[in-house]
Parts: sequence; structure tokens; C-alpha cells
Amino acid sequence: MTPTIGEDPIKLVRGVAPWFELRSNDPTHAAIRLRHEWGTRLCLTSIQKMTPKKIRALRDREGASQTVFAAYLNVTPSLVSKWERGEKHPQGASLKLLSLVEKKGLEVVA
Repeated sequence: MTPTIGEDPIKLVRGVAPWFELRSNDPTHAAIRLRHEWGTRLCLTSIQKMTPKKIRALRDREGASQTVFAAYLNVTPSLVSKWERGEKHPQGASLKLLSLVEKKGLEVVA
């Protein structure tokens, strides 16, 4: 049985139990674990390294200056410039926000 988004995990626990190791016979525990597995596979925005060229293209696509782009990401314009020149690389929360902007647009982080 392949779960789909929107289905109730508690109803699916018995059918998908072989997908993951059950540490408890409690169906609530199993449902919580299943929900976690779904979240990490289906719901979360994946994070991948971004090249300077990709960051610049993303900013250009959104029609934002380095100053405006930086404000949306809560970083300095100088840091955006360094990312685009390859002097520094986005990490952590900045990289997550860039991934969200790439997938859903700049307004999603407004």
C-alpha cells in the first residue's frame, strides 16, 4: 500500500508497518513515526547547494535588487553579493530560504 498525501496515517499503519521499524505495538506511536517519515519525504522542501550563478539567476527571476533580496532573506546586501561572486556560500537557514524561494517564489518568505 502506498500512502498518499491527505490520508490519515493511523488508518495506514498496519498496511505500511513493514516500511519502518516499529519500536512499539502502540498504533499511536506508529502513526506518529509514519507522519514523521511522510514529512521528511513528501512535505519538506529539499535543500541543495546553490552555485553563485544559480543564486544570481534566482534573484534576477524574482526581479529583485541585491538589497531587496537581502532584506527578504534577512541577510546583508554584501553577503548576497559575496554569494553571487562565489566568495561565500549560503548555509543553514539562508540556504533553506533560498530553496523555498526557488520552489515557491520570493513572496513565500515575505
